[in-house]
Amino acid sequence: DSNDTFSLFAVSELERQVKTALTMLPDNVRHSFELNRFEGKTYNEIASECNISVKTVESHISKALKLLRRELREYSYFTTLFL
Repeated sequence: DSNDTFSLFAVSELERQVKTALTMLPDNVRHSFELNRFEGKTYNEIASECNISVKTVESHISKALKLLRRELREYSYFTTLFL
């Protein structure tokens, strides 16, 4: 059905845009974000693994989300589901 096709396209395009936006982040910020969002690690686990403070992890995640929301604003319906 055409709605399913559109949804698959929209999700695929969103994934592509997220990957592109993530390349704009500094490595340490991107790494913290990916560990949290894609690997499900807690801020404490990330801080321990990366030898940084939990506050730094919080700052990294905040910076990543800010950039992603800005870069993906045209996909606002979908980003509210994932970000």
